[in-house]
Amino acid sequence: MPKLIDLLGKGYFPKELPPPFTTRKFSATVVSQLANLPQPFIKLAGNSLLTQHSLARPGKLRRQLGIPNPIRFFQLAELIHKHWSTLDKHCRRSRFSLSRPVYYSSRSRAIAPLYEMNILPLARAKLRAKSRFILKTDVAGFYPSLYTHSIPWAIHGKQTAKTNRSLKGAAVFSPVFCSL
Repeated sequence: MPKLIDLLGKGYFPKELPPPFTTRKFSATVVSQLANLPQPFIKLAGNSLLTQHSLARPGKLRRQLGIPNPIRFFQLAELIHKHWSTLDKHCRRSRFSLSRPVYYSSRSRAIAPLYEMNILPLARAKLRAKSRFILKTDVAGFYPSLYTHSIPWAIHGKQTAKTNRSLKGAAVFSPVFCSL
């Protein structure tokens, strides 16, 4: 199970940021003060916008990176920490996914894909050799288009998720909803 200190300290900032950008102190401070966190950490109301960081790339191109609100990221990391077994069980159901998330305590990122990027072409070739069809998609706009209600749809099915609307999105991983 992922440790909260790892999720906050090794996964908050985009991996493309240079090494001086780190959240290890943030992680250590928050985890050491879990019993005394201010009310916004417990229940932050309203929407939260990403902070943008423009990263220079070779040539004249720039890449826009999004950095989430630290309180919102803490809440997400805490949910992942508490409900990792449910999420992991769901992700393991696919026989095709080569990017299933795996927790690593010793890597620079707490959660990383099952296969490293340099191994993916060979793994894809092996999988495709056994397949009759190939579906290829472009997911460049995936994260900005992800709605909170689509997570319970993916985990529990659309009909079950719609039946449990009273949980109002923020409780996506609540014990009642996940039947834990």
